[in-house]
Amino acid sequence: MVHRGLLVLIAAVAGPLGAAVAASAAISLRHDAQRAGLRVGMAAEPRYLDDAGFAPLLARQANAVTFENAAKWAAVHPSRHRYDFRGADRLALWARDHGLAVGSRARVRLLARDVSLARAPLTDTSIGNQLPGTVEEIAADEHEGLALVRVRVGGSPVVARLTRRSAHTLGLAPGMPVWAQVKTVALME
Repeated sequence: MVHRGLLVLIAAVAGPLGAAVAASAAISLRHDAQRAGLRVGMAAEPRYLDDAGFAPLLARQANAVTFENAAKWAAVHPSRHRYDFRGADRLALWARDHGLAVGSRARVRLLARDVSLARAPLTDTSIGNQLPGTVEEIAADEHEGLALVRVRVGGSPVVARLTRRSAHTLGLAPGMPVWAQVKTVALME
């Protein structure tokens, strides 16, 4: 069962008091996390909300929820000319109604090798994430044929590893607007 596994996880995180204390309604990771200014969350599927053990546990112990599969392309676009957001919407509304954060800030680690740059947004591409930014700096990499390009995307720096040839072909220079592109599979690892 899903909720028993979560109780074991909660017991491990809760500390030396063990599983009996974690199973008690008096213990709340959600409360402790909020008091510390942290998020503690669980991945969930809309069908989990029908589980009489899981839904109350999620509402009591977590202050954030991550869509396990409900917002993935295959779920929202099951066939050509058909979009279905019911599962994602159900989970998002349930989370909102129970005071859980959805779409909250997250720290993402991007490897420079997984970032490419373009001078304009691309269409007809398999790259799922295109972020507008500004070149801040171009530096030499360990290999003489490579360059590291730091791009400011919103308030965050993103580093792309390019060949010097690509940097030259794009005419990259500090202050230039670019699009940082990140393959979705790079974010899933």
